[in-house]
Amino acid sequence: MADEPQENVEAEEKPAVAPVVNAPTRGDIKRFGDISLKISAIMGTSTMSVEQFLKLGRGAIVELNQQKDEHLLITANGAPIAKGEITILEDMIGVTISDLVIKKRGKKN
Repeated sequence: MADEPQENVEAEEKPAVAPVVNAPTRGDIKRFGDISLKISAIMGTSTMSVEQFLKLGRGAIVELNQQKDEHLLITANGAPIAKGEITILEDMIGVTISDLVIKKRGKKN
């Protein structure tokens, strides 16, 4: 029998497996307790030309894209975290959280 060339068969490479990461414990979360977050409540947005913007003066009304009965968007450092409603607290304005915004890891909105 003549010598037939042998195919160079390499072992099939397996994809790398991501390490299992346990959920953070209460102690882990406490380590971040003194980090500041900028919380914002967005009532709505508007787009206008520079000319329109320059014409704004005292008493001008800027129409927003939000209806009066819609919830506000609450963000932490610019990332959406909740929806809420305006609440009046004596001489302050606050926001009552009505829904949490759950963002799936790895997905972009």
